[in-house]
Amino acid sequence: MKRLLIILICIWVTNVVSAQNADQRIADLINAEDWFALGEEYPRIKDSVQTDFLRPMAEAMLYLHFNQPQDAITAIKQLLSNHQEQISSSTTLNFAILLLQTMGETGRYAEAADGLKSLAEQLPEVGSIAAMYKHYNVLRDFPPMAIDRPKRDVVVPFQLQEYKAKKREAWMREGKRKFKGYHITIPVTIHGIERQFVFDAGAGATFITEKAARELGLMILPDTIALNGTQKGMRAFIDSLSVGGIVCRNMVVYVGLPNALDSIADGFEAALGLDFIKAVGETQILFDQREILFPANPSTHNAAHNVCLAPDLVMLAQKDGKRLLLGFDSGCTTAELYDDYYQKFRAEVDAIAIKDTVTTGSYGNVANVEIKLLPSISFNVGGSAVTIDEMELYPPTGDRLYTHDGRMGMSLVRLFRKTTINLNDMYIKFE
Repeated sequence: MKRLLIILICIWVTNVVSAQNADQRIADLINAEDWFALGEEYPRIKDSVQTDFLRPMAEAMLYLHFNQPQDAITAIKQLLSNHQEQISSSTTLNFAILLLQTMGETGRYAEAADGLKSLAEQLPEVGSIAAMYKHYNVLRDFPPMAIDRPKRDVVVPFQLQEYKAKKREAWMREGKRKFKGYHITIPVTIHGIERQFVFDAGAGATFITEKAARELGLMILPDTIALNGTQKGMRAFIDSLSVGGIVCRNMVVYVGLPNALDSIADGFEAALGLDFIKAVGETQILFDQREILFPANPSTHNAAHNVCLAPDLVMLAQKDGKRLLLGFDSGCTTAELYDDYYQKFRAEVDAIAIKDTVTTGSYGNVANVEIKLLPSISFNVGGSAVTIDEMELYPPTGDRLYTHDGRMGMSLVRLFRKTTINLNDMYIKFE
């Protein structure tokens, strides 16, 4: 499913006067939003950086994208306190907003709301600030989300559910009419009632339909928000949600209203999203055993980060000496490629692809799309070689869901007996 309401502020470094090579390289990587390269190169060259503000700026962006929000807050405060005169007014504003947004995302709702209100009063022409203020002000009296867990491994059984869109035979080509995608669902208990939630690393926050939210007696908040950019939704507060022996308290979830996706999707009620997955630190999908393991002691890993938050969960992969950026989305029933991939491998794609038409859906949107169908694709990720058959490549679109080189879902997960998602050390590993 699509990412929910996450606002990403793009930072552009400007006016690096007489920059040395290290300075220019850091500025270029920040401008390009190349967080993997920045994370790899910054530790090696940071002592050579001559422009003072570049250090806290680079560190803030690395902390944000590699899931260290508290350190990001400290770095942004340092940048704004000590270097405001050295950076442009627009960059100052962007970082001020980013600071308040990060506070809000870590549960400091009142601080975020008060700061955004002050900015909105100073800059009434910037409507997005007022919208963010309303977003956090509704939450100002709620406590931050917290995880309580036993000092032991927690193992939860999962169901592998076949997914087949309604009327799929009407638009699938003959050779794929029997195809089904898959969802992993796990039991989640709210108010003593157990429901099956899709385990969805592609959802920025936990999601539930309005019907299920009301059946579970959730506190639906008095505001309307945008989900997936333009579609209307709501939010709800869950005082306690449990997965196995893990209890998540004070969770704010997104609530979906009846929408166009209902016309092709059956039985979808809720998704356990990236907010929970980040909070538990490490998750292991033990596919052959049909279990999800939340280990008490996270795995050790000495290699470089190969996932980042951009703000979706994005994996670094390689193919024929070229880097691929692939969204990791366990809520995606299959896998798919996008135009960035096509631009890198145009000749290969044009030689082997056939044209096809599919119906695709996400929250609020259903459309027939002409695609290129590749017989297979091979690449390396997380130390493992991957080959996925029958890969769909979508045309360019303005939808932010279709960014980077593609999105890997259950077509990838099903190839391996074990998938480790560690968002403390920011890596994913397939075995």
